[in-house]
Amino acid sequence: MKFNWGHGILSFLIVFLALCAAFIVFSVSQSHDLVTDDYYNQGANYSGQILINQRSEPYQDSINISKYENFISIDLPESILSMTDSMELFFYRPSDKSKDIKTSLKDLSESFQFNIEGLSYGRYKVLFTWTGNNEEYLVSKTLDIK
Repeated sequence: MKFNWGHGILSFLIVFLALCAAFIVFSVSQSHDLVTDDYYNQGANYSGQILINQRSEPYQDSINISKYENFISIDLPESILSMTDSMELFFYRPSDKSKDIKTSLKDLSESFQFNIEGLSYGRYKVLFTWTGNNEEYLVSKTLDIK
């Protein structure tokens, strides 16, 4: 049997459809999580987030995170401690939503420690949120766990 142009076209179509099927299987198996579950609501309220960021700007450099071998130490200034009763701490992992950790700090002190055994290796964005004087504040820091 000779190989003619009809066989060539058929071979090309079979290879093309096999590659399309492989691409579809690969695409379906990928994670497609959004940054947050209520992505569209946060986008609609972005002007409010800008106000929170402007209000929090003076406190950006006052929160210090020090990483040690098995824990991290977080130092809070007296100006933040005097205005709030509780703070929420959110370890946001941009590359994997399942590794995010959210915790609430009830008893605030100038310095406290957080065990990093629950955190996997990689980069985290640590978000501090608190309410003081009936206004919400948010400070963001970057933390690398190695």
